[in-house]
Amino acid sequence: MASPLAWSSSVGARFVVVGLAWSSMGLAAGGCTPAPDLAAERIALRQADSLFAAETVARGADGWAEFFVASGVMIPQHGRVDGREAIRAFMAAAFAPDEPRLQWRPTDVQVGGGGDLGYTLGRWQSVGTTTGGADTVLNEGHYVTIWRKTADGDWRVAVDIGNTDETEKAPVAGQ
Repeated sequence: MASPLAWSSSVGARFVVVGLAWSSMGLAAGGCTPAPDLAAERIALRQADSLFAAETVARGADGWAEFFVASGVMIPQHGRVDGREAIRAFMAAAFAPDEPRLQWRPTDVQVGGGGDLGYTLGRWQSVGTTTGGADTVLNEGHYVTIWRKTADGDWRVAVDIGNTDETEKAPVAGQ
């Protein structure tokens, strides 16, 4: 029969091994953080992008800028705009009542493994109204928006990049 001392050191070694395994998986006491539900976060991010679009239609530059973190960055076709208030000022003319309206939809939504960074890719259109009252697409392009989840759990824009589709010009004879 094994001595009680041999049994207790064998059990102690097992506890150490199990404890190390739990620690390496982040399951030790006080460090238990469940993995984010990435499918749910992708749904939440898509909803945030849709709300971003709706608030922009409803409130113009104020709705647009509200979705950026304070230190957000916007990279339009040419240049760079830093900070929520500068972004609001930059976009004010684009969202004036008599200007075409901006609409977009994400085509791809991804969230990183930590559940606090993500991006949306999609298409945007600038839509105007003809004198007859019909909608007409004036311009269109692609966008990528990088999102950050804030401490209060809301998704906010960290970086927004957009470009305009370029159409190929027909070659001119003799050139």
